[in-house]
Amino acid sequence: MKILSHLTSAAVMAFLLATQTGCLFAAGAAGAVAVVKYLDGDLDASVDAPPVRTVEAAKMAMQELQIKVATAQSSSLDGQLVAYTATDTKVKIKVNQLTEQSSKVTIRVGTWGDKDMSLRILEKIKAHLQTPVP
Repeated sequence: MKILSHLTSAAVMAFLLATQTGCLFAAGAAGAVAVVKYLDGDLDASVDAPPVRTVEAAKMAMQELQIKVATAQSSSLDGQLVAYTATDTKVKIKVNQLTEQSSKVTIRVGTWGDKDMSLRILEKIKAHLQTPVP
């Protein structure tokens, strides 16, 4: 009977772990609300910049964090950056246009994702987007 109890507990824990994998963050700044979502290893956020400018900010963020950029492409509709850390962990940043002046950014670090590193990268991207364009 004790074995059945342990198996039931394990099944409940497995179910909870499988269904409770996401996190949702909301942050307000200057009257605007930005939603940041971390789910299944991907960090999704919206930024107030078109894709071309967002990819440029991502390149500057990678340089600041000393993460080597392998490829970076962008258009007015979308963009992508692939980089590698010193330990050869892949960082992939995808950008898709939401409106003329906003984009959705998706960051994935490694195979399974790294929430802390993804958030750090996002903050660096946002910081570079705050810098005025010459």
